[in-house]
Amino acid sequence: MTELDLTMRNVRYDRFDAHAHVSGPKSGYVDVMNALSFRGVLNIAWSDLREPDAIAAYEAELRRGTEAYPGRFLFCPTFNVTQYADPSYTDRVTAKLARDIDEHGAVAVKVWKDLGMMLTDPQGNYVFCDDPHFTPIFDFLTERQVVVCMHIGDPKAGWLPLEPGTPHYGYFSQHPEFHWHGRDDRPSHDAIMHHRDNLVGRYPDTTFVCAHLASLAYDIDRVAAFLDAFPNAYVDSAARQGDLAAQPDEKVRAFFERYPDRILYGKDWVVEGAFLDVGEPERSARAQHAVRAYQREFAYYEEHLGLSSDVLEKFYYGNAARLF
Repeated sequence: MTELDLTMRNVRYDRFDAHAHVSGPKSGYVDVMNALSFRGVLNIAWSDLREPDAIAAYEAELRRGTEAYPGRFLFCPTFNVTQYADPSYTDRVTAKLARDIDEHGAVAVKVWKDLGMMLTDPQGNYVFCDDPHFTPIFDFLTERQVVVCMHIGDPKAGWLPLEPGTPHYGYFSQHPEFHWHGRDDRPSHDAIMHHRDNLVGRYPDTTFVCAHLASLAYDIDRVAAFLDAFPNAYVDSAARQGDLAAQPDEKVRAFFERYPDRILYGKDWVVEGAFLDVGEPERSARAQHAVRAYQREFAYYEEHLGLSSDVLEKFYYGNAARLF
């Protein structure tokens, strides 16, 4: 891993990836983290309409091998949403989350877009994150002072015509089930954001990290308005550099300078930990590919936008360290 070791000499900042999904063995990915001065990652589960047993198996893979790297893979579990109407549902979910916190050291809990974009009730109506069935769960998380990480709603591009060359063309081309342009039988993007904002506003003492620039990355002014409206909210940058790059540099730079304490760096890679558990030279090639992908993002923030050291230190590490 000589080239990775050389990369370390040029690192200027401590970093923390606040949006990662690293399952399976961890040693290979730790090589990449070390090369880029990542002191840790928030290792996030997402619900995806999984049943409780499937969530438990997935989260066990997220935790696998982390004991060898104390403090570097912070656990962010999720919870089942499909059984929301069962009488014992919230008791079972809060008991599960209590175990995650007390036994597995969970520092946050993830709420995903299956609320608002996938789950429906028996009448075919979409079930949103602010549905009263989930109130006892958010009451519990508020009581335990746990950060809530939310990915509620796809990019606005999912409601617009597909345009080659735009940041999300690849995703919606491969996932037509989420491309809702012209679908009057689906919730609008604004409707989903409305329900998300209702939830965030209902719990002013709870910290929310709203992923993907609060699902508003297409318009940095809307992200700013969201942060102004909800002092308890933060955003991460995961998988939205393309949206930022499509907007004027001076506007994006001003956004980071205005909210230096409320933006977290995230990559949003779904990584099987075993992706580096291969022989040479494939191991080095895969590791270098990962390192370069991160470095391209860093170059955008550091060189293209020219963000100050104070802003970058908070964005890359300080804000996440304070929250988690």
